[in-house]
Amino acid sequence: MRKSNFAIVITAYNRANALQNLFLSLNKIETDLDIPLVISIDNKGTPEVVQLVEKFEWNHGEKKIIVHSEKLGLRSHFIWAGDQTFEYENVLFLEDDLYVSPFVVDFVQQVIEKYKNDDRVTAGSLYNPLLCEFDKCKFFQIEDGYDNYFLAHPYWGNIWMKDKWIQFKKWMETYQEKPEILPRNVQRWNDTSFKKLYVQYLAETDRFVVYPRVSYVTNMGEMGLHSASQFRQFQTSFQRGKRALCFSNFDESKSIYDVFFEYYAPLAKRLNIQLKDYDFTMDLRGNHTTYHTEYVLTQRPVKAAILTFSNEFRPLECNVIENIVPGDDIRLAKSEDVIREKKYARIKFADDVFNANYRVGIKEVLSCLRLVVRQRFGK
Repeated sequence: MRKSNFAIVITAYNRANALQNLFLSLNKIETDLDIPLVISIDNKGTPEVVQLVEKFEWNHGEKKIIVHSEKLGLRSHFIWAGDQTFEYENVLFLEDDLYVSPFVVDFVQQVIEKYKNDDRVTAGSLYNPLLCEFDKCKFFQIEDGYDNYFLAHPYWGNIWMKDKWIQFKKWMETYQEKPEILPRNVQRWNDTSFKKLYVQYLAETDRFVVYPRVSYVTNMGEMGLHSASQFRQFQTSFQRGKRALCFSNFDESKSIYDVFFEYYAPLAKRLNIQLKDYDFTMDLRGNHTTYHTEYVLTQRPVKAAILTFSNEFRPLECNVIENIVPGDDIRLAKSEDVIREKKYARIKFADDVFNANYRVGIKEVLSCLRLVVRQRFGK
């Protein structure tokens, strides 16, 4: 068999059922390549997990099992997974509660080849989020004709590349937490979170992760260290057919999003000439706690607006780059003129529920809530 240009690294601990589903999906992968598989078990694992890993027959190459005698914890275990790039050059990192597409190999190999020499693209992801986890609202991306977009956030199914991972490890040597540049939710994440660390890296260095338009992985929503119960909100449709992929490079992309899930401000300036002379922060979702630019583009109320746009289109940034008028729902204003309402996040969430779906009344909402409560809690 021909050698692949990456290895698969799986981290596991105590979720045998989830791991079994992942194994089932891995053996449905369609490839004729030789792909090394490394399964890393933290803190000796559990007897069920160890037995499952030992019995699993990997159909596409060598299987290597590593059982750590001591507890690494999530952050250290994830970093250990990235460090496997020193041996394998490129790594597809999978957590044990994921389920992968049969066509994942094509995507991973092409991402590595396309972006290995682009310093602005630091990693890949197999997942395309349907929601912004910071405000719980839908996350639409601008469609620019390519099978990818860019987001400064690490989601599931990370593709790590050796030279880019070395840059991250070098940055870690001088890491100091800077909550002021992070979304408010990320600020509250505890220090066991690898994602919190990596989000700050992306924010500080102005780098991005490349994402598919259609996921090559879904999250099974199993209970774990950061989730006290099973959840389904991050389940997504994933690629079930083979397709010819067409990737944009970073400079030709019109679909780039920052760590706040906001449209990339330099790109908005390039696409709407009215904005070219303003140094502004995109805050259409309202997840910024502080502003570090003179101006802000926001839906929050302001004392005085310099430019205004409608909010009719989705995603919201379309109104800005298409220059949709009339309307004063989106406003360019001085940072000090933005009025911060305490209930803004709840207002935006309600708007997403009421207006981005079929319009419903409060009676219908309360009726649905009562049904959910009875279903979940038997009341």
